[in-house]
Amino acid sequence: MRRWRELGLICSVLLIFAAAAGITAFQSPGREPQRKKAQYPIVDYNAPEPSDPKERAKRRKKGEKYKGEFGPIDPSRQNVFEDEVIHFDYGTPALPVSRSAAVIVGTVTKAQAHLTADKSYAYSEFDVLVDEVVKDDAQSPISAGQTIPVERPGGRVLVAPGNIHEFRTTLNPLEVGCRYALFLTRRGDDYNVFTAYKLEAGKVFPVDDYFKPLEGTSEEDFMRDLRQAASPDKKTGRSAINTSIPASVYCYTVGYNIIRTKKIIPDPATMSPESAGEAEPSQATASD
Repeated sequence: MRRWRELGLICSVLLIFAAAAGITAFQSPGREPQRKKAQYPIVDYNAPEPSDPKERAKRRKKGEKYKGEFGPIDPSRQNVFEDEVIHFDYGTPALPVSRSAAVIVGTVTKAQAHLTADKSYAYSEFDVLVDEVVKDDAQSPISAGQTIPVERPGGRVLVAPGNIHEFRTTLNPLEVGCRYALFLTRRGDDYNVFTAYKLEAGKVFPVDDYFKPLEGTSEEDFMRDLRQAASPDKKTGRSAINTSIPASVYCYTVGYNIIRTKKIIPDPATMSPESAGEAEPSQATASD
């Protein structure tokens, strides 16, 4: 009996060591923890428009760029998600300097969602404190130390307590307090984020999944290549990072497409126990 107890004790110790070794390996420095995506900012459905006529006209003009595919929000619907799948042009370079009106490095200081005047879509606006101008906008020069607003489609709308209507896209939002390299395009007088890279702890993390192969790249190498790509007198030399995305990564990204899908999640409080387990979210699709 004593021998069996000793054998059991030895097995228990070995199991503890094996489990500890497994945890250590899982948390080793070589393994990056799965990074959570940023959440869209939120706007109140019942918030009034700006009282100042100029600000109201400005906000309405901005909102005209975004069209809700399914019409105005229906406040009677509970927890609606409208998804947009936005594809980059096939062969879009990892450093799309030539496709950008400006390229900057800066920190997001504020995030705010805005609802269009017809309440059919929400978009997000981010204030960015500029640290460095890598490529300046020929139409409207940008300076270091300046704060500029930039936009991305998508946002959340608080229709009522517990009822959020979310407009989601494959172009992910930015996070307040984080530093980014931002590739900006123009839509009228407004800047849109074509794509962005988060700069954190000496490494680079693409905001958009299309550029996922660059995740974990050294910030030093990335910034050197970015400045070189934006320089008018580029020096020839081998890039430290892979600045082209191979066709095998996202081979479906041919052309620029938007596919919108609306999903309505039934409110359990309005359903009978029998139907609650059988209900499927209703959906509709549209494509441009």
